[in-house]
Order: sequence, then C-alpha cells, then structure tokens
Amino acid sequence: MSADLTVDVRLNLQDFSWSWEIRRASTNTVVESGAGRQNYPSADDAYLAGCARLTALSAEDVEEAA
Repeated sequence: MSADLTVDVRLNLQDFSWSWEIRRASTNTVVESGAGRQNYPSADDAYLAGCARLTALSAEDVEEAA
C-alpha cells in the first residue's frame, strides 16, 4: 500500500504549528491527516510523525493480508 502514499507537511498560519497528511500520490487525495490531533513545532517533527503513522498503516495492511 505505501508505494503510492506520500507524507506531506502543512503549516497552520494561525498558530504557526505544523501537521502531517498522508496522500495517495497518483490522485493527490488525502488518505489520513494528523491535523487536529497534534500540532508540531517544526516541519521535521511533523514529517517524522507522519512517517511513523504511514509505517503503522503499512504494518496493518500486512497483518490483514496474512
């Protein structure tokens, strides 16, 4: 599943915090968003959190396929 998924980060201009989004690259649609869950002080922090969530989603798919 993760081959077509990417992690993007977004800056919230109201409080200058960062959040992550997992998008399907082929259609640019949002699969899951971290916005509203937790805001991060830097783009790097948000990216790492998004990558961790993408890894968890990929692991869930592997478990379901087994």
